[in-house]
Amino acid sequence: TPPDGQTGGVHRSPTTRTLPLLALALALVACGGTEGPITLASEVPAASTVPAATDDPVVTTVVPGSTSTTNASGSPSSTTTPALSSSTTVATASPDSAIAVLALLTIATEQPLGYDRDLFRHWTDADGDGCDARAEVLIKESLQATKLGSKCRITNGEWYSSYDGLTWTDPSELDIDHVVALSEAWRSGAWQWSASTREAFANDLTDERTLIAVTDSTNSSKGDDDPSDWLPPRDADTCRFLGDWLSVKLRWDLSVDPDEHDAIESLLEGECAGLTIAPITPPPASTAAVTTEIPVVTTVSSGGSGSGSGGDVYYPNCAAVRAAGMDPLYVGDPGYRSGLDRDGDGVACE
Repeated sequence: TPPDGQTGGVHRSPTTRTLPLLALALALVACGGTEGPITLASEVPAASTVPAATDDPVVTTVVPGSTSTTNASGSPSSTTTPALSSSTTVATASPDSAIAVLALLTIATEQPLGYDRDLFRHWTDADGDGCDARAEVLIKESLQATKLGSKCRITNGEWYSSYDGLTWTDPSELDIDHVVALSEAWRSGAWQWSASTREAFANDLTDERTLIAVTDSTNSSKGDDDPSDWLPPRDADTCRFLGDWLSVKLRWDLSVDPDEHDAIESLLEGECAGLTIAPITPPPASTAAVTTEIPVVTTVSSGGSGSGSGGDVYYPNCAAVRAAGMDPLYVGDPGYRSGLDRDGDGVACE
């Protein structure tokens, strides 16, 4: 693992190139000439390196259709990007100014109601090879070959946590972080998505910027915060993190709230000035808005809501409880039932 604390220069994009590309992207959106969150079209896809500190152990060159990764020892490996839906129009973009990408994001107040982690089905095994999305990320990001036991149990490997600069050989010390947390995605537009689109987001292996293996405690400190409230504790990783954040938000057509926008803009005009974004392709499932109504409370016959039920009010899940502003529920409260109290402590949806 390279020594911590070294920093590298940040690539700068010429203004003469950024403004025409931005104008073209905005013109295409205005004319309805794209399907989904496709941005910054370029006729010649170009390889790029996302600006990052020189102590990062993995340097990624992104080209449409595949990902070529060079590890710390200099040994290249190549993986094929899973095919997108045949109904999705694929477009690529040359690396461009992060500040231009930020300008393409919608600024909107967040939707605070209705989130439940269960609304984003994960971890799934999309390709049916016996390894779920979590295992796939661990296998891909390991700096050495991994050995797999039964049911894709990973028995060895070496992982570098970019957020804090720590190296691990025990996969149980790692979390797979959704760079844009599931609840942040919900508040930023995923509340409108279909269940299949939310599942595709939660298990997205088609762009390595969506999911990343990091130290579990560091991931816990991040929670569902956006860059206005949390940045990697390793300062040298700030700009890389911002680049990934913007890529995910743009790719999945997610909005930014005013504080989030201003915090990112300030960083892009300061320590991350000149940050560039590598090519962005459409997500693996359509993100056409499918209005999802916030679950509502329904009434059932007395006693029909399960053990410990309180009264005749029934909530199908914790998302409905939160949408009604009734969380948490205690034993005896209207709508309380054991099915909502996962740890059995008498408090549901806490």
